[in-house]
Amino acid sequence: MITYSKVEEKGFFDTYTISSLKNLAFLIMLIDHIGVILYPEISTFRVIGRIAFPMFAFLTIYNFTFNVKDRTKQLITISILALISQIAFIVAFDYGTTILNIFYSMLLVCAFIHIYEDYKSKILIYLSYTFLFALSFFVEYGFFGFSFMIFLYSFLRIESSKFNLLMIFISVSLVNGFVSIVYSVVAVLTIAILIMIYLDSKSINLFSYRFDKYFYYGFYPFHLLILSIFSNIEEFNKFVSFLLI
Repeated sequence: MITYSKVEEKGFFDTYTISSLKNLAFLIMLIDHIGVILYPEISTFRVIGRIAFPMFAFLTIYNFTFNVKDRTKQLITISILALISQIAFIVAFDYGTTILNIFYSMLLVCAFIHIYEDYKSKILIYLSYTFLFALSFFVEYGFFGFSFMIFLYSFLRIESSKFNLLMIFISVSLVNGFVSIVYSVVAVLTIAILIMIYLDSKSINLFSYRFDKYFYYGFYPFHLLILSIFSNIEEFNKFVSFLLI
């Protein structure tokens, strides 16, 4: 039997708050990837970009937990997006084929939420968590990112305890701590701001324009491919010239 937190079954954020957070997250992600792909020598882009992952994790968990009606269908959608985006991910980043993109990270957590809330078997829950945790070693942000999202889900949905809150801050710090202390500080501050918004859902109303869902679906792979083209403009021009010959 799940003991839910004080959050109502359908969540409590209004549409404008969700749209604002989502649009802001996409904008920050774009800034981050511009830095990674086009200007890797400028660290400011990366520092700003540390805000993106906590925001996307927050939005994914919130929407999947409170707003998604057909979770199985949503998992299939995420799987398709992950598969399509992997091509752009490999082209844009120098990770090779050993690391899977952020959609797979979200997929693992959403799959666990689905099993935890919609199936009653404790054995299935324990086995699925172990399996999904093992898979998290092969996705972007790794098992620290997976743990962060699990604790975030637990805080939002099950029990808003001080322990869960502490683990949220620790795990999101470790996600970035191996790269830069500054990155960790920015990520932790992002979580603090998100929690304040969580406590007062009226506190943000900027960037509230609602784009079509397919815009959001296609933004990740499309912008990675565009940035990759700009970063290899000479090679791209040669390729176009070859096609026109």
